[in-house]
Amino acid sequence: MNGLKFVLCASALFAFHSIRVIASLPSTDNSTYDSLDQQALLQTVFLQGHAVVSSLTEAEIQNIYGQPTAVKTSSQINKYDPQVNDLITQMVYGKYQFRLIRALHSENEFVTHFSILDDDKILLRDLKMGMTEQQIVALLGNPAISEAGRMIYEELEADAPSALVLHFLSGKLVRIDFSFYFE
Repeated sequence: MNGLKFVLCASALFAFHSIRVIASLPSTDNSTYDSLDQQALLQTVFLQGHAVVSSLTEAEIQNIYGQPTAVKTSSQINKYDPQVNDLITQMVYGKYQFRLIRALHSENEFVTHFSILDDDKILLRDLKMGMTEQQIVALLGNPAISEAGRMIYEELEADAPSALVLHFLSGKLVRIDFSFYFE
């Protein structure tokens, strides 16, 4: 039941933010930019990713989704402060994967990556597994980076920079990653 409440709340947030984003977009037509519809949809996708994970802790993720099917924990040196070690936890659930980071000896933790590994009709109504790169470009516009097997869309104007990384296998979308904070 908690999962259903979570999804309903996230869906309501998406709709609210979509209206705000569309209203805030410039009304000028400049052919060098993607269409306003593409910009609005891409912004909505980013907002969906943020709404799913904003401020979630490991305990809250487990409360919503239950026990993960796999957990991997490792330690790494913080790239901004070499004196600090970060604890990295990856949690896998059927069609979702979360990556959390927490500075060792600190209670502060946050999600740095959220992945969708299978179709999710509630969270992502327009992006679907199996779509081709051409279909994605028609839907979201041109990516900031396009390389073999990956397309990367960036959101640099948010509170924290984010990226939407789309992974392709044999020309078909197989994984959607939201990467927050560029740690």
